[in-house]
Amino acid sequence: MGAISFLTGGYGTSVKEAFDKAVADAIEEHGNDSYNGTISTGDGSYSELRKFTFEKDREIIRWLQNDDNIFDNAEKHGPARYFKSKDHENLYYFFGIAAV
Repeated sequence: MGAISFLTGGYGTSVKEAFDKAVADAIEEHGNDSYNGTISTGDGSYSELRKFTFEKDREIIRWLQNDDNIFDNAEKHGPARYFKSKDHENLYYFFGIAAV
């Protein structure tokens, strides 16, 4: 099977709550197929990517729009990586590599 990058946001008072909502939204929209190309195909875990510092969300999103950055910092069936929003209090950006 193949792989594709994903980028999604989730709101929550904690990263766990935001992650759980992002996974639930992906399943609701794309189904429970383990090859649906979304955050729901990962191993159910997440980890913060701390080696980069961004001042604004637009810098995070610009960085994430480059697939090479995602593929270099995540792994298929591995944990979703995340950044906490700099502009919105309860927003987290999740990214990773999903099975298709």
